Amino acid sequence: RLTGNADAALIALATEAVRARGPINLNVAVTGTARAPNVTGTAQLSGVQMAIPTPGIQVDDLDALLRLAGQRIEIERLSTLVNGGTVTADGGFAWAAGGLSNATISIEAKDVYLNYPQGLNTVSDASLRLRTRQNDLLLAGKVTVLDGIYREQLTLDRLLSLSRGRSAEALEQPENPFLARLRMNVEVESESPVVVDNNLARIQALANLRVTNTLARPGLTGRIDIEEGGELYLAQRTYTVQRGIVQFTDERRIQPSFDVQATTESANFEITLALTGEAGRIEAQFTSQPPLSEPDIISLLLTGRTLQDIRGSE
Repeated sequence: RLTGNADAALIALATEAVRARGPINLNVAVTGTARAPNVTGTAQLSGVQMAIPTPGIQVDDLDALLRLAGQRIEIERLSTLVNGGTVTADGGFAWAAGGLSNATISIEAKDVYLNYPQGLNTVSDASLRLRTRQNDLLLAGKVTVLDGIYREQLTLDRLLSLSRGRSAEALEQPENPFLARLRMNVEVESESPVVVDNNLARIQALANLRVTNTLARPGLTGRIDIEEGGELYLAQRTYTVQRGIVQFTDERRIQPSFDVQATTESANFEITLALTGEAGRIEAQFTSQPPLSEPDIISLLLTGRTLQDIRGSE
């Protein structure tokens, strides 16, 4: 029989993906054999702190009562602060062969801040279920984004890297075993427009997405609708968005396709830019009112004059 206090740092023995500290009060009886122990009793956590570096989750003031019954652990109560928001959970799971099994855990979250992917700051509510599926863990449910903003400045290289997803070199790197097991089927919906305000755009967008694959290598399906009236900043010109749709169709990676139409003015001509295609293979088409040829439009954008007007003064 074991009674007394331990430290939550013991969690690191089970997985390197989580760091923890804080008191655990144990009241446990262990019977059976070393090969097949039977553990019963309770473990109470009070004021425990935990950190999951990827995707940047900080847990504070974790208060929980766990009931141990053989190889199964039932969550009688659990409440905590996660990145400034409140989270509660209940359910249970079995622990065998160094990993979770037979897990059925319900998680309710409110006003949780997250910086994921890097640079996208959101505050969200969530209703999630974590359960085992064969050899994996499946996280399913819905996340409602209450507020979101992306202000990170983007270079062309950074923009191409984001739009193409993980590089070939990154894909060759081994995944964290815990994150590789954690598969997702999570609906993400924005309650209010998410704002992008940086050197390339000032736009607002509504998202209706589904996150799939693993936490380490997420996939994405669904669409983002850019609201009319937003601004794009390209080649020292401001374009006003008339239509903007970003579509995602790949469940194994983040691969956006674009259908964006925006307008600008130059020398009394209204110029329309249409961007279509997948990331890395985007086509740009220019038209104007009154009508001009595309070479004339490009000349107008670069110099403020058509090709005919600048002929002889190259």
